[in-house]
Amino acid sequence: MTTYARPATSATLSLVPTAAAPGCVERYNTPVLLTRTTSHTITTALDRVSGHEVIIKQAHSAEPAAQLRLACEGAMLRFLARHELLAPRFVELFEHNGYAHLVMTRVQGRTLAALHSAGQISAAQIVQLLCRLCQSVLRLHQLGYVHHDIKPPNILVRPDFTPVLIDWGAAAALRGRATPGGIGTVGFASPDQVRGLVRPTNDLFALGMTLDALIVRPAPRLSAIIDRAIAQHEPRYHSAAELGRDLAQLCLIERVASCLSLAAV
Repeated sequence: MTTYARPATSATLSLVPTAAAPGCVERYNTPVLLTRTTSHTITTALDRVSGHEVIIKQAHSAEPAAQLRLACEGAMLRFLARHELLAPRFVELFEHNGYAHLVMTRVQGRTLAALHSAGQISAAQIVQLLCRLCQSVLRLHQLGYVHHDIKPPNILVRPDFTPVLIDWGAAAALRGRATPGGIGTVGFASPDQVRGLVRPTNDLFALGMTLDALIVRPAPRLSAIIDRAIAQHEPRYHSAAELGRDLAQLCLIERVASCLSLAAV
């Protein structure tokens, strides 16, 4: 069993083997399966040390590349915590039976995908939520990174309606190129991202596609915002501040319109 140290000042990771603390697996009480993806098994468990719920993300492959991806995601979570961005918090990273396990805190709430499927969130609320999310995305871009996998299942909505991005495994530095793990999700990844280009517009495209996926018949103003967010040529949004500002204006218009029994979203 091996754990990995993180770099002090960057989310870009160089693996440094360290002696593992004994009992890493035994620390977590009765993991319960949440989901399986093509690359990972994700469970929730109780951390006997902290007394809090955690998420455990286990790689399906024992190959070094799979371990590296989880190690980089763990380092990214440490980076986000250091800069006080909303995200799950890193707990530890360990190897057990040849497979890497990333442990992080569990953020309370439900995903935007689950809320939408259950009919528990309106179109206007979705716009408000993504408007708030633009603030976090802007801060992330200012720090030199993109999330690269924004989509309804990766947007967690806390009970106070605060959006939190989860699943940071595809995050990439703006100064670099996307890795195969940073290609993102078909339907939400921009053509630039699929070509390996790391740009803020990739996240803006994903935000636009999220709106498009969840709001079937958007009003003309919202439709124009979506079209501009997913555009590959000018005029298109170049920053989350621009997109957030237009969504905020739309939210204001929606409040006025609702008083007149109209719809702006």
